[in-house]
Amino acid sequence: NSKDDLRLEVDFTIPPELLVNKDLKPQVKVMTTRAFLNQGSCSQKENIYTASLELKPTGEGPVELSLYLHDEGKEITETWKYLCPVEAPPVSLPPWRVSPNSKEE
Repeated sequence: NSKDDLRLEVDFTIPPELLVNKDLKPQVKVMTTRAFLNQGSCSQKENIYTASLELKPTGEGPVELSLYLHDEGKEITETWKYLCPVEAPPVSLPPWRVSPNSKEE
């Protein structure tokens, strides 16, 4: 674990028709670009399944991430995609000033 690692959690709701199977044991399928997966797990609370990930960015650019839950190789949720910049984008404000009569110029 280092301060540069990315840690995130994504909640998924399993479709009701799949919840009939009480032996459902969802696993996380993760695809990354410009990052290595250190750890991935799935936990359940009622009908919400949470994928917990720890990634190590390569630093070569933004991290691209997609993941879904599957059971015995069958995809059981939508695919979640995310593009995470290496650094927060800079914010620039347009130049402006207030004149003595309180009007913007």
